This record gives sequence, C-alpha cells and structure tokens, in this order.
Amino acid sequence: MSGKRVIFLLVGFAALFLVRASLAQTTSNYPNRPIEIILPTSPGGGLDFTLNLLKNRVEKLLGQPMVYIYKPGAGGATGTVYAKGCKTDGYTLVGSTISTLVICPLTMKGADYSMADFTPICSITTNPIVICVKEDSPYKTMQDFIQIAKTKGMKYATPGALTSPHILMEAMGRMAGFKATHIPHSGALAGMAAVLGGHIDALVSSSPGVVGPGKLRIIAIVNIEDKRMEDYPNIPTLKELGFPFTYAPVNALWAPKGVPKEIVDKIYKSYEKAYDENKEETDRIAKTGEQTVLILSGAELRKKYQEQYDFFEKTVGEMGWKKK
Repeated sequence: MSGKRVIFLLVGFAALFLVRASLAQTTSNYPNRPIEIILPTSPGGGLDFTLNLLKNRVEKLLGQPMVYIYKPGAGGATGTVYAKGCKTDGYTLVGSTISTLVICPLTMKGADYSMADFTPICSITTNPIVICVKEDSPYKTMQDFIQIAKTKGMKYATPGALTSPHILMEAMGRMAGFKATHIPHSGALAGMAAVLGGHIDALVSSSPGVVGPGKLRIIAIVNIEDKRMEDYPNIPTLKELGFPFTYAPVNALWAPKGVPKEIVDKIYKSYEKAYDENKEETDRIAKTGEQTVLILSGAELRKKYQEQYDFFEKTVGEMGWKKK
C-alpha cells in the first residue's frame, strides 16, 4: 500500500472518529438549549391542551424550556411540512395527530410528507370517537340506527369533510350496507345543536362533552384500545358490534427523521417519568379536556400510527378520495 493511500485512510478514520465523538458529546449533553415544538394547529386547540399536560414537569426533568411555534394551515400540513425540513438535532419537534400525519398526506395536495419523514418520540393522549343521537331518539342502539338507515335517508354530522369521524362513518356504512348523508359542522357543539333541533339524526365526534341530560346519548364508541368508556360502561365499542375499527385520535410528539436514538429515548423517558410521578392529577386534568393519557414509546407509537394509516389508506382509496 502506498504512503499516500495510508495517509488518506488515516485521515478518513480520524475524521470518522471526530464525527462520532462530536455526536456522542452532543447527545450526552442534550438538551443544552431550549427545545422548539412546532404545532401545526392554532393555539388553544386539542393538541395545545395535550402538550401542556406534562410540559412543566418535562421541562424540569430535561432542564430546558419547551417553546411552542404555531404554524397552522391546510389542515395541519403547513406546520408539518415545515417541521420535515428542520434539523435532526432534537431541538425541533412537532406535535402530531392522526389527522395531520396520516389523513392529510393521503388526501390533501400540498401535504408533501409521510410518516417515513419523521422519527416517533412518544404519544401523550388519546380520546374516543362517539356516535350520538338525541336523548329521546327512537334509535336505542347502534343496531337500531343501522337497521333503520338501510331504508331511511339518515343524516349525520361531523367536524368536517375527510375528518376521521367522516371517514369512519362512511367505512361503517359500506360494511353494514347503509348510506347516510354527511353534513359537516364547525365543531361538536354545532353538530349537537343540529341533532337536538331534529335536523340531523346523529353526531359523530371526538367530544364526549356533548353527552348528558338534555343533550345527546351515545350508542357506540371507537377507541385505540377497544375498551368501553369508564363513564359509559354499557355502551359497546364498534369492534364489539362486528366492525374491525380500533381508531381514535392519538396526540403525540415526533421529530424530523434522523434524530439520534439517545435523544429520542431521553425525551420519551422524561414524559414517562413526569406522568408516573403525577398520574392522579394528570388524569384528572386530562379528563377536563376530554382526553385520556396514553404514554407510548416511539416504537409503539409508530405501530399505532401505521395501523391507522393502513385503515385510512384502504378506506379513502375505496371512496375515491385519495389524492392523485
């Protein structure tokens, strides 16, 4: 081997050693400055509520503040696209939902990203989707609703077209053999008013707060773990009723693809510890926002999101709603 080749190899090994040493130093000192979290939604929404649940405790564990950067628009695509292009040093994370990271890239032009562009950190909360009718409705069960829907032109409300409640209801209609008319409403309260006024037969929503005396009655639920709701133990899940759905919004933290595993683990363990040390209080606060704490590791989170992706990709494809 020539002297020049030996020198070249030595320089290469030295450079590689320095890069690895620098990376090790970076991850061992992480974090040594504030962490930015991109929120692709507006302030005050459900994702904002989620991230604030454990924020103060996680900041103490990490020793650095977590600063929110709001970039709403295009159903969450604007902020998510921005986060995709950020550095992979762990100082920029992104808040996500199934809607922003799964449904948007399947259905929306301009949502030029996929789950493969991001590294999962951890989930924080989830909440069920409920199917509700007027309290004195003749549809006493989900089976009643489906049976009548096969002969009557039913109408149902959701928070909007191509939202998860809309897609779920359409998928269920295809499986059960009924067709109901979708009427989008701006929020659960508007949908509740329409049902109470007799203009709509049902509301499909992720807000159980519309339920109660003088409000609506739940006839079925769907959630990520296929469990009946603690407050409504007599209400069956859609899976119990024969529909293979275990979907619910999962609010989580991701990072641009390529963040070192040591950093991912440090953030996840901080959320896990912050919750373990304050479970009772955190569960109580989460309930006021109609959410349930669900701390999953990055690997578990990716698996949950992939399951939802597989379901929604199939469904929106069958409906002809997949972006061209």
